[in-house]
Amino acid sequence: MSDQEQLIKSVGTVYRFVFGNVSIHKNTLRKKVTLKGISKNRFYQAIDKLIASKGLLKDKENLSINPAIIKTGILQKEGDEYFIYVEDKHKKYPVKKSIAASYQPDDLMHVIVEQFAGKEHAIILGKKIDDDYKAYLTRKREQKQQKTDKNLDKCELGTVMKISHDNLVFIPRRRDLPRQIPILNDKEEWAMFQDKLCLMKFDNPDNMEEGGRIVQIKCDARNPVAVYEAIAESIGSVMSWKGEDLMKEIERIPTKVDIDSLDLVDEKEFLRAPKGKTVDLRHLDFTTVDPITCQDMDDAIYTTFDANGNPVVYTAIANVTKYFDLESAIGREYVRAGFTFYTPTRAYNILHPKLSTNICSFNEGEDRLAFVVKTTLDPRTGKPKDSKILDAVVKSRKKYAYDGAQEIVDLNKEEFTYGYLKEKVLAGQPLSLEERIALNYHGANVIKRGFNSRGMVRFCANNERDIVFDDSFEKVVDIVKKPHLYYEEVIEADMITANEAAAKFAIDNNVDIIYRTHEEPNPHKIERAEEFFGVLGLEFDGDISASGIGKILEKVKGTPEEEVINNFLIKMQSRAIYSDKLHTDAQIEKFFEENGEGVDIGGLVSHYALQSTHYSHTTAPIRRVCDYVTQYNILAKLH
Repeated sequence: MSDQEQLIKSVGTVYRFVFGNVSIHKNTLRKKVTLKGISKNRFYQAIDKLIASKGLLKDKENLSINPAIIKTGILQKEGDEYFIYVEDKHKKYPVKKSIAASYQPDDLMHVIVEQFAGKEHAIILGKKIDDDYKAYLTRKREQKQQKTDKNLDKCELGTVMKISHDNLVFIPRRRDLPRQIPILNDKEEWAMFQDKLCLMKFDNPDNMEEGGRIVQIKCDARNPVAVYEAIAESIGSVMSWKGEDLMKEIERIPTKVDIDSLDLVDEKEFLRAPKGKTVDLRHLDFTTVDPITCQDMDDAIYTTFDANGNPVVYTAIANVTKYFDLESAIGREYVRAGFTFYTPTRAYNILHPKLSTNICSFNEGEDRLAFVVKTTLDPRTGKPKDSKILDAVVKSRKKYAYDGAQEIVDLNKEEFTYGYLKEKVLAGQPLSLEERIALNYHGANVIKRGFNSRGMVRFCANNERDIVFDDSFEKVVDIVKKPHLYYEEVIEADMITANEAAAKFAIDNNVDIIYRTHEEPNPHKIERAEEFFGVLGLEFDGDISASGIGKILEKVKGTPEEEVINNFLIKMQSRAIYSDKLHTDAQIEKFFEENGEGVDIGGLVSHYALQSTHYSHTTAPIRRVCDYVTQYNILAKLH
């Protein structure tokens, strides 16, 4: 054992003995520590260090721990290593394995952070126990056991394929599993599995590479519609709306908004006293713009100017929370599915059509309840000057398809200019719906000015494909490139702005919501990038920051390599996640490493690709459960 390791052991032993006493005489402490194998010299060395660092307080010959340095931390295990995550420091520190192994991961601990040779270590004093924490630990262990039990019964969906003349393997659909898994069924059965989508149960779920047994054939792997159906079922999509309780609730869903039941007020009155009130915005010319086949219009937009000439964007989002709660039969099905699953042949919606395409959809000319984000923009920078959340009722004037909206903008570029429309609005003159479509376009351009100034990563947008089937939907006859329409970016800009405004409201008002966080690419991916760009013969300086990726994309824009490079850079990105925390631990830890402890993290980017300091999902509750939670909690705060 090195001198440093012996010192760490000595300091830890001293701290743990003192921790168990209000104070302890130095000689008594030395005798106790000696019994633990700490030499006299090492004991005095540890005492001198701790008194000098004010970890120990000395009163004549009595010693006690300085209470100010005792922290609370959570024990974590990664591989064979143990760490303590100290919440108020937003950091994790290594701990001695011999001590940590006596406890369980997720245990709450009393700890002290000490520095040895310039590196901080956590000294475990003992477990922190109170009734709330005991209950927490019990729940965690029950959940872990339930997960283990579930994994034992869990089957994976995948395709059985031949890799040699006498060998078949199971290729799971999930990419995080081993790619080729041995089939343990009797070889006499193998022929019936070939080229089929099947369910496999593993003999040892902890080591899937050992193999598993096919327990069910779902369909022919060459039939795309049947494959989509099997995948949807395997991820928990809503396959049908059945059940007595469910059907009773669906029958009670209204087909019209009951305007008479609402306490309608104007914006000013709502912002002054929102409790129980609804803003009447039906006089504003909201419009929807979606794919031509869309039936569930869950957002509508309206752009205008305030008295000072600042652009103002209203984003109306379907208010699903008014029609069911998450404990209802509809709510339980909604939560279980989690999100609408789209395939080339159909959408597996998480809401019944009476909700998704009727009462919650902004159908043309119909009154609809809406969660509305009103954002006033700085016309010069494109950044929000102010945002408000409104519980409102709106009426969409018209449903447009993307190509129709784009055509209006393209045909009227000369006439419907930003300046012309601004002058007309400020003069109090009404705009036609075509002019409204053009003004929405101009408003989004102002927003994108702000996006560009913060270095948002903008990947190539013209790489989507449509799959074309034959009349029977059993055979793919073509895959065609979808034309990219700029008006899609208009809607995207308004939605991002609304999502950020909702997250900011939650932060400013201490509301619990679900955030969308995204870490920067892992530095170890640089080596892969260097190899990739080397093969293409392109220069690469190793910069995979947001600005670095932006420079690469700008450099290859319009070249034959653009789409390939775009797809590679997308795959290099970390995966965005949902979280009840605004930042990930890794983001906070890296920020403190670069800026030092105690620095305000208010400017820390939480969504790397968007270069956003605060981001949530709130604009699609018809399709995502997390948006419901964000809307519901924000509206609860308002009211």
